[in-house]
Amino acid sequence: MLHKTGVPTIEQVKENFVDKSQLIKPKAMIECYEEIPCNPCSTCCPVHAITIGEDINQRPILDASLCTGCGICVYNCPGLAIMVVQIKNDKAWFK
Repeated sequence: MLHKTGVPTIEQVKENFVDKSQLIKPKAMIECYEEIPCNPCSTCCPVHAITIGEDINQRPILDASLCTGCGICVYNCPGLAIMVVQIKNDKAWFK
């Protein structure tokens, strides 16, 4: 669907969600759905919570247990595909 309409499927969106129990603290949420040559998020992460792998075309993977929610990846993503999310008082807060 992404290649036909530019809109990801529900499954693609859900696979990027961080477990709600992890969102007590701020965590990055990556909405990168295409395999393209890009790696600024993984190279700028000071705690190595985002990995791409050997092939720069692979989609980034977030290890939420390592993520501190610092937001450095947000400002380094050229595709604007990362946000920092936290749940406070049962409401989602985005940075």
